[in-house]
Amino acid sequence: MLLHDAPPRSRPRRLRGLVIVVVPVVLLWALVMTPMWIHDRHLGALADQVRSHPLPHGTRFADDEVQASVEVRGNGNYCDYRLRFNLSSTLPAQQVADHYKAAGVGPAVVVWTPSEPPPLPLVFGDDRLLILEVQVTMQEPGWDLRCH
Repeated sequence: MLLHDAPPRSRPRRLRGLVIVVVPVVLLWALVMTPMWIHDRHLGALADQVRSHPLPHGTRFADDEVQASVEVRGNGNYCDYRLRFNLSSTLPAQQVADHYKAAGVGPAVVVWTPSEPPPLPLVFGDDRLLILEVQVTMQEPGWDLRCH
């Protein structure tokens, strides 16, 4: 029998070796990422709740951007969610904060005016730029690495 007549075995062996290495890495990645995806889903639902709530009279979203974070603040045995929205309003900050607190969009709602204006104007006319921040604290961290 000639050597070149033998069936090639190196390709299936390489494929099997690649699967043996890649599958555990992908499973470990999914195991690590799943808690993060769950917290991100909760954060997205909270952002949708804020966006779907009617705005106070004379107020609009200054842009479509939402700053969102999931992280540890404090002693590290829980996870905090924080959302920030840019609003343009003719109302004072306290009145906008009271509107969202009454709506119950989050346990902690803070509204303030930034000390320095952004480089590009987000408001025009008599409107003022307000930052709406919604915070949810004391969420179970689970295995989310951002919360440890």
